[in-house]
Order: sequence, then structure tokens, then C-alpha cells
Amino acid sequence: MSKRSYWVRQECVPQVKSAYERRYGRQEDLAKDVEVCLDTVSKFLNGKKVSRENFRKLCDHLELEWEAIAHFDEQGNPDKSVLNPPQEKLSATEQTASSISCSAYDEETWVGREELLRQLNQKLRGKCRILIITGMTGQGKTALAERLASVELRGYWQQYKRINFDDTPVRDFASAADELLTQLGEEVTADERKDIERLLNRLVQKLRNNRYLVQMDSLEVLLKGQGDNDTARNEFQDERWWEFFNRLLAGQNCQSRLILTSQDLPTQFRGSKSRSLWSEERLGGLAQAEQFELFQKLFQQKGKEVEPESEAADYLKRMGNAYEGHPLVIEVIAGEILDRPFNGNVVAYWHKYRQEFEAIEAVVGHQELQLQVKDRVKKSLERLEQDVPYAYALLLRSSVYRHPVPEAFWLEMLWNLTEEEKAAALRTLESRYLVLTEGVTHTGQSLLRQHNLIRSVSRELLRKISNQGLEWRDAHYTAAKMWLTAPEPEPEALNLEQVRGYLEAFHHLCELEDWESASKIISVSLDTPTNDELHIQLGVWGYYREQLELYSKLLYKLNPSWDSICLTGLGNAYRSQGDYAPALKYHQQRLATAKEIGDKVGEAGALGNLGIVYRAVGDYIYAIEYYRQQLAIAKEIGDIVAEAKALGNLGNVCSCLGYYAIAFEYYRQHLAISLVIGDKAEQGRTLGNLGNVCSCLGYYAIAFEYHQQCLAIAKEMGDKLGEATALGNLGNVYRALGEYTRALEYHQQRLAIARKIGDKAGEAMVLGNMGNVYYSQGDYAYAIDYYQQCLEITKDIGVHSNGAVILYNLATLAQKLGDCALGLEFCSKALALATDLGIPLAKECQELKEELLKEEA
Repeated sequence: MSKRSYWVRQECVPQVKSAYERRYGRQEDLAKDVEVCLDTVSKFLNGKKVSRENFRKLCDHLELEWEAIAHFDEQGNPDKSVLNPPQEKLSATEQTASSISCSAYDEETWVGREELLRQLNQKLRGKCRILIITGMTGQGKTALAERLASVELRGYWQQYKRINFDDTPVRDFASAADELLTQLGEEVTADERKDIERLLNRLVQKLRNNRYLVQMDSLEVLLKGQGDNDTARNEFQDERWWEFFNRLLAGQNCQSRLILTSQDLPTQFRGSKSRSLWSEERLGGLAQAEQFELFQKLFQQKGKEVEPESEAADYLKRMGNAYEGHPLVIEVIAGEILDRPFNGNVVAYWHKYRQEFEAIEAVVGHQELQLQVKDRVKKSLERLEQDVPYAYALLLRSSVYRHPVPEAFWLEMLWNLTEEEKAAALRTLESRYLVLTEGVTHTGQSLLRQHNLIRSVSRELLRKISNQGLEWRDAHYTAAKMWLTAPEPEPEALNLEQVRGYLEAFHHLCELEDWESASKIISVSLDTPTNDELHIQLGVWGYYREQLELYSKLLYKLNPSWDSICLTGLGNAYRSQGDYAPALKYHQQRLATAKEIGDKVGEAGALGNLGIVYRAVGDYIYAIEYYRQQLAIAKEIGDIVAEAKALGNLGNVCSCLGYYAIAFEYYRQHLAISLVIGDKAEQGRTLGNLGNVCSCLGYYAIAFEYHQQCLAIAKEMGDKLGEATALGNLGNVYRALGEYTRALEYHQQRLAIARKIGDKAGEAMVLGNMGNVYYSQGDYAYAIDYYQQCLEITKDIGVHSNGAVILYNLATLAQKLGDCALGLEFCSKALALATDLGIPLAKECQELKEELLKEEA
């Protein structure tokens, strides 16, 4: 196999030279870092041929996306993975700050931190991949991050995305990865949500290969201690989070940049070996001059001025300094002074609360400041109760919302007031800086939220006054009602957002322990092709963590019927995530309760689910035993749906064991029942299974017919994943028949769908199958190209069994080409992987290795 040469495309040479000039002053320095000769660097910078290995190394050091700028040796074969044109210029929308919806940064009131901004900007444009801004709540961490994104780094990124963990119930890595990938324009399939490793690899690759700026706020809620000073507790609750950050730091190149805000630094970062690639910035309060400047700007917003040399200015400086320049406290104090009863009279305000500030001035220290800041917010809210009781009630009641919500959601909390009184109460909160606006809905309504510190204090006060009344219950019931009657989301909204109203209403009802009403919410039948109830449909969409939350809250809260639903749902959700130990536990509990009350239908279902888990872990003997028990009970009680499931399950396990004739008979019976009950989805799956078994038995004409029928059903139901699978199976049949052109046509169709829906596993599989076609027709160069593309994806998504097969194929190709040394290299890797996985391929690898050793000798 010849060594391929790459060179920079002519139109990309200026881009490359610009990157070089930003990072290096002399070609000798670059050559030394990359460990290549000076001539290689010169050729690379001037668009001349260099080896592929050196080309990639040079791109990595210059933080360039090599696929986007590379040209290829005309004597080599085109690399099909290099399809993206260079990113020569960002669009106007991407280059402007207006494309960012800032929740904390306000250009009109921003003050100071110029030198800090310059340093952080320089770091993020350099080698720093992850910037972590830490500091106590209210210090302006989010505002600083948004300022960097919208001003200093404007135009430097392709896309800017943000996730605030304080505004969302998302805590686990898999859910956040799903959300981020979706924000970045990737479609995440239900199958991918089952496989956290695939999600992890896919997100890491997306960030490595594209210039994105991702902001993650309130990272402290992901930690065990959640801001606790015990560093042993400041580790991620979900270990996948550190694995994600560590992989971004460990790779040779990462084009994206992450800005994290957190009250505390996650412990794992301190032990990172990639210290030069991440940076912590501990954010303190504003400098004295900046404190007064902020007061001035806040007063100017309300049409008032404060002279720098006045008595009022001196008092404002003392107030700001007492709280060490804490920006949120300064805003709250300014809001109090500017609102009734002071109406901007700083001197009067000082004389009334002078003792408070003098007492604070005598206290020094970080921990004391944290307590004083929270106490200061609490005092402000108590004063609000005295000054404007309706505004106080609005703030406390609205603290039950855990997401930014439309303005109407807040105003409804004052259900007994007139529209004018509601609006006045909200204006008071806005003027006192106690409510934040975070974008607008698609209908034009402002989205409101509270700062996490203010919300925390408000919730404490709401619970306190609820001991004397019904405020807490009334607020949650009002919130539930608003979510259930909210306007329809945008038509293109994600499936999860389409049902957000139901999920939030469920949350509020569970807070009130109104389990009956909560169960009715998640039992709503949705307008989907199957009309499944909400809790079931979440699983169809692949939102297993949401299912776990629902079932965990309702388990043992209502009646035996709901306990059965929750036990089954928990078992299936854990199994879908690949977490088999709890899956077995819940299905065994379900089996025990079904037997105890004589529920034969439930017993059959639990037996089938246990069989599915055992098959997933490769324990086929146990799986067959459970499936047979399921089939026997289904026949006994005349439950043909359960009978069909048992037959299909038995067919699957027999196919895994290579008992194709027996599997065929089970599938045939399964299909017959599916036709009787009119279950199209089951018909499609079973026809595909029958086609695969027939292919294994060499009955290709029959297999072709089954796959054609499967394809027709998938298209009818709009099942893109099923359509792609059927197309790939047809391609395999044509390859077996020697019709290579037709085989490639079908595989190309499958490849297009896999890439469109973001099915990385399917993409890898079809690339491998295309390699097989080229292999079969003796076009080894193309076969190698496709195998290598397949191998790259299998590594990224962690599908090791496919990787072992591809390595084996590459080894046999090298043997055919007479390169025994390379063949041994591939074969040894395939053997090690197949042995680790315990798959039959290990035997074939060992035999091939022995052949290669003999040939090399």
C-alpha cells in the first residue's frame, strides 16, 4: 500500500498562513514542535505535497481542520471522508453579538474587568480548550462568559451554544450530550440514547472537528457536594462528565472551546495531566472604581445621576465596598434605593440602614461574605414585603418554576388581582433587579427567571409562610395549570419539548404529593402513529432518563396496578441504557408480584423482559428458558400478543446461536400472528429478521423478497431507521449474488439516510459493507479506503465488535497484497479485540495469524 500525499488546496493557503502567523513567528519553531524538517514546513505552507502523516500533524499544531483544507495525490484514491469545503468566512449572523440571547450580560450596565477580558480572550484563542470561571453565586460569572462570547470572541466561532444546569432538570451526562448535539444540528436516534459511550464519542468528535463555543453554567449542581468546601465531595456525581472533559483535553486537536461557570472547581481537574489546556479564573468582586461606576449606570437607566464628589457617592461607595463589590448585591441595593419609598434618595436610604452596612464592614472573609450576601438578599425581600406586598407574593410564588417561563406564567400567580395590579407588581420586581429576562417565546412573550440565589431565598421564604397558609400548594397547582394550558410549542420543536408541559405539570403535582393527578398526566395518549401513553412514548423516543424519573416518583405511591407499570418501566428503561443489574432487579420484582396476585399476563410480560436482559448480556440458555415460560403462559391464557413477542424473542436468540432453521420457524409464526393483529411495526421487523436468516441459509431470492416487503412497510410508517436497515440488507443480498453495482446503489442509499439522521453505528456498518463489495470485486484500494473510514467511526462510537471485523478484513487484504507485516499488525489487533469480546471471530483471527507468520517466514 503506497503512502499517500496531501497538500493544502490553493484557496486555503491564506487561511493556513494566517493560522501559522498567529501561533508561530518562525518556520523553525513550527518544525521543531512537529518534529519535521524545515523543508516539510515550507512545502506545507506553500501548498506543496507532504506525507499524509506530516500533513495531519502540522494541521493539529496549527489547530486547523485538516479534512477541510486537504487536496490529495492524484495517483491515490479519493478519500471519501473529506467532503467538507473550507470555512472561509463566517456568515454575518454568526459574526454578530445579536445572535446571542444573553441572560446576564447587559451592554448598558457592564463595567470594568478589561484586563481580565483581554487575558481570557487570549487564552481561548490560544491553547486553552476549557476555561472554568469559578466564584460565589452572584459575582457575574455568567455575565463574564456571555461578554466573552458576544464581544471578545465574536466571529471566532461557527456556533455558540449554552446550557444552564440551574434552569434544567438535566444532570446526567447522557441527557446533556443529547441536548447539546441537538443544539448543534445533530439528530440523535432512540438507539443512540441507549448507548452513552456512543453519545460521548459523538459529542467529543463534533467538538474536536468544529469551531464551536459552548457555555455551561452552574456546573456546581453536577457535583456531589454542590458547592461544599470539602473537596472530596466536589467531584462529578456522574463520572461520565469527567470522562467527557478529559477526552477533550487528551486529544491532539480540539477546535471548539468550552467556558464553564461554577461556584467550585471540580476536583478531577486538579489532577489532570493536560494542565496547559485548561484554565481556572477565580472571579472576585468589582474594584472600588468599578463598583461606583455600576451604581452610576444603574441610576442612569432610571434617569437619575449621582455626582462623583457628592455625599451620595460616598455612601454608595461604602455600600458597595461593604459587600466587596458583589455585583448582584449592588444591583439589589440600587433597586431598593431607586424604588419606593426612597425614589433614588441615597442619603435617606443610608441613614435608615446605616447600622447594617457598618456591621458588615467589620466582617472579613470569603465564607462570611457568602453568608452576608445571602442574608442581604433575604433582607431585601423582607423589605419588599413591607413596601409592595403583591410584588413580594409574585416573587415567592414564581420561585416554584424550575425553568424560564413566559411572563403570563408569572402573572397568573396573582390570580386575585386586576391586570393593572399584576403588571405593576412585575414592574417593581424588574426595577429592583429581582427578575431576569431570558429571550422570548416563538409567540413573542418574554421568558422570565430568577437568579439562582434569589430563587433559593424565595423558595425558603415561600415554604416558611406556607406553614401558616396554602401559598406553597396554590403556587404549585397554578404552575401545573399553566403548563397544561400553555400555547403549543413550535412545530419543529424536539419531541421532548412537545411534551414539556406535561412533564413540568407532573413535577409540580409530585411536589404536592398529588400522586393520582400526576399519574393521569403521564397516562395521556399522544397524537403519534401508535397513540401510546406519554410514559411509554418517552421510551419509543429514547428518553429513558425521563422515564426513570417518572416511574421512580410514582413507584409504591398509588396501587398495585401502577406499581406493576412502574416496575416494568424501570426495568425496561435501565435495560435500554445497558444498565442490566437494576433492570434484572426490577423485572424480578415484577415477576414476584405478578405470581403473588395470580396475574398471568403480568407474569408472561415479566418473563419475556427477563429473557431480553439475559440475551443482551449473552446468557442465551437463561434467555431461552424465560422465553419458553413466557410462550407457555401466553398460550395458556390465549394472549396472542404475548405469544407473538415470545416467538420473536426465541427467533432472535436462536439466530444469535446460529440455529437459523429453528429461528426461521419462530419468525414465521411471529409474522403470522402480527398479520392477524395488524401490527405493522412488528411485521416489518419480523420480515427483516426472516430475510437475514434466509441470507444466512443461502436462500437469497427469498431473502430479497422479505427485505423488499420490510422496506415497503418502513417507508409507509415513516421509519427512517427501518428503511435504512432494509436498504442495507438488500445491498448485502445483491453482493452475495455477485451484482456489485446494485449492491453499491443500495448501500449508498443507506449511507445517505444514516448520515441524515445521525446514525453513526449505521454509517459505520454500511461503510464496512461497501468495503466488502469492493473486496469481493477485487478493487482492494477502494476496499481499504472504506474499511478505514468504517474503522474510524467504530473507534469513535465504541462499537468494538465491528472494529474487530474490519481489522480482520484489512488483515486479509494486506495478505492478498503481499504485505505480511501489515497483515500481522491488523490481525494482531483484531485477535486481541475479538478475544476481549469473546466472539467467534477470535478463532479465525488466530488461524489467519498463523498463516501470515508462515508466509513471512
